[in-house]
Amino acid sequence: MANTDIEQLLDQALAGTPSELEAPRPEILIVDDDKNVGEALRLVLGDTYTVTFALTGDEGVASLHKGTRAVVLDVRMRVKDGFDTFIELKKKQPDVPIIFHSAYQDVRDPYEVMNEFRPFGYIKKGDDEVLRQTIAKAVESYQQMLDVEELTRKLEEENTRLAVLKSEREQELATLTEELVVRRSNEPGPAAEGDD
Repeated sequence: MANTDIEQLLDQALAGTPSELEAPRPEILIVDDDKNVGEALRLVLGDTYTVTFALTGDEGVASLHKGTRAVVLDVRMRVKDGFDTFIELKKKQPDVPIIFHSAYQDVRDPYEVMNEFRPFGYIKKGDDEVLRQTIAKAVESYQQMLDVEELTRKLEEENTRLAVLKSEREQELATLTEELVVRRSNEPGPAAEGDD
C-alpha cells in the first residue's frame, strides 16, 4: 500500500463521524431576533455546544425540548420580549437554566429582573467570555440536577423492589413458622411417668 493510500485512509477516518466513545455536545438554545447575533454566538459557542437558534420568542418556546441544557435569551425583541418568553419557557420546562443576554440593561433594573425572574444570569451582549463561562456553569448545574433526579428515580425503584422482596420474605417466614408450629403440635409429647 502506497503512502498516498494510507494518507487518504487517515483523511477519511479523521473526516468521519465522531467516535462512539465521544460524549455528545450539550445542546443550548439561543433566542434572539437579530440573526447576526445568533450566527456570531453560533461561531463562539459551536465548538463546545450544539446550538439551536430561534428568531422569535414563540419559535424559542417551540424549539425548547427535554435535551436542551441551557437557554440564552435576548431581552428586547420584537413581537414578544424576553421577559414574556422567559415565562413561557419556564412553563414548558421549569428547571432549564435561562440566561438573559441583552445590549439594553436599562430596559428594566437588572436587580429587579434578577429578583423577579431568577434567571441563571444576566449578561451584557459583547462579553463573550463571561457568557461562555455562565453557559458552562448553567449546563453543568442542570446536568447535575438531572443526574440527581435519575439517581433518585433509580433509588426509589430499588426501594420499591426491596420492599416487595421484604414483604415476600416475611410472608414466607410467617408460613414456615406456622407450619413448624403445626408440626410441633402434632408430635407426640414426652411420655409421662407411670404410663406403663
